[in-house]
Amino acid sequence: MSGAKATHGAESGPHVSDSVTEPAAPVVDRTEDTTEFPIAGIGASAGGSESLERLFSHLPPDTGMAFVVLQHLSPDFRSLMDQLLARRTSMPVRQAEHELAVEPNCVYLLSD
Repeated sequence: MSGAKATHGAESGPHVSDSVTEPAAPVVDRTEDTTEFPIAGIGASAGGSESLERLFSHLPPDTGMAFVVLQHLSPDFRSLMDQLLARRTSMPVRQAEHELAVEPNCVYLLSD
């Protein structure tokens, strides 16, 4: 065995000792890493507008999370949710689109 020392006799301790040191795990600083962040999915019925407005009026704009809101509405009804929520939060409120990059501290609206 290379790097190993053999000891003989009635000495205390192990008979073979290897001086193998495991590399330390790298320290990861996530304070500026925006590639991983929580995404909260929020569902509401057609009557849930008031609750959504109340929720977003109490959330700080810098939670580090993305919020995806799905509200069930009649297909004949044009939602004003983007305008309603934009009055209640300083986070950007966007309509979710195919392949849109999700970012933290933003609200995304999905239609049913």
